[in-house]
Amino acid sequence: IIPAPAPELWFAGGTAGYILGNGCEHFSGHIGRDLNRKFFGWDTAAYLEVAYFDCDHSGRVEEPPVDPKADPKKDPKKFDDKKKFDDPKYADYDTGGGGGGDPGADLLSVYDLDVIPVTLNLKLEREINSYVSAYGTIGAGIAFSDLDTSFGDDNDITFFAQASAGLLHNVTESFEVFTGVRAIYFSDPSFTIAGESVDLDDAGIDNFDFLVELGARYNF
Repeated sequence: IIPAPAPELWFAGGTAGYILGNGCEHFSGHIGRDLNRKFFGWDTAAYLEVAYFDCDHSGRVEEPPVDPKADPKKDPKKFDDKKKFDDPKYADYDTGGGGGGDPGADLLSVYDLDVIPVTLNLKLEREINSYVSAYGTIGAGIAFSDLDTSFGDDNDITFFAQASAGLLHNVTESFEVFTGVRAIYFSDPSFTIAGESVDLDDAGIDNFDFLVELGARYNF
């Protein structure tokens, strides 16, 4: 009697995606294990994931404001430029301090924000047909955030949570590809740059966002 092959319990894979609101690229890698348990008919698995996303702003814009002191009643067109003037991304053109006078925004006219989330996750998967399965995940952990600006840098560690859903295709018995949508949230990190307290609002970064992603996974 030929013994049945051992089940493939472990898996490893990765994803590449794009964060929609913040306009940042997102990459992740994970390793995990099938739990050999059902949850209301769904297969369950647990995995550890390390991700990375990078959001930056160069401070360069296509057109500077024409007149930051424009009167909206006399010249509506110039008033549009005044609204641009109050936007933190136009800080480089404000000789008296940009971002509408907000010191935190002034310091972030040029910045690079790197975030590395490390999470423990639960995955549910259910076969739709012989080619496609549906999946959902939920996880939580911590995020290491590093902010680098022209005036200095700082870092912080905060809470991070995520959830995703999508479709999966088994290319072979061991290899699968998938695509889905992921929601991410992390507590607002606190940074001190040049003696001033700055946060994600100053950088125009949302700490709750959605991303679309493609991924692949190998089972062994």
